[in-house]
Amino acid sequence: MTEKEESFREVFLDLGTQYYAAARESARVGLTPVYGNLFHHALEMYLKAALVSLVPIDELKNKYKHNLRRLWDRLKVDKPDLGEFDGVIADIDPFEDIRYPDRIVESGFICSINWEREPGFSPPHITVGEDPVG
Repeated sequence: MTEKEESFREVFLDLGTQYYAAARESARVGLTPVYGNLFHHALEMYLKAALVSLVPIDELKNKYKHNLRRLWDRLKVDKPDLGEFDGVIADIDPFEDIRYPDRIVESGFICSINWEREPGFSPPHITVGEDPVG
């Protein structure tokens, strides 16, 4: 990894951690659906940190943009054993759509988060759905 790639990696990790901390606190105080968008940003930064030595920065910015599924699919090319986390990507990905509220205004938006721990460790579960406005 080049020095520049390492610098980008460190910044992506730092931003990802900040977004993650903000997302958790937002979820705890009920800032719905903003917490989901913050979780989306956190995951995006962590994925870009993992990809920075594999994909040129310009490509991460211009080709992959904010698309978690494309970033995730690219990462799994080199790390195919990550498939068990496909559901996490699928749960968080729709929160990018709230960046602009047109879909919320047109279709409505329902989301919830469950903080109960199940046997063994599991992260908070996020459910996203649309509710027609009527």
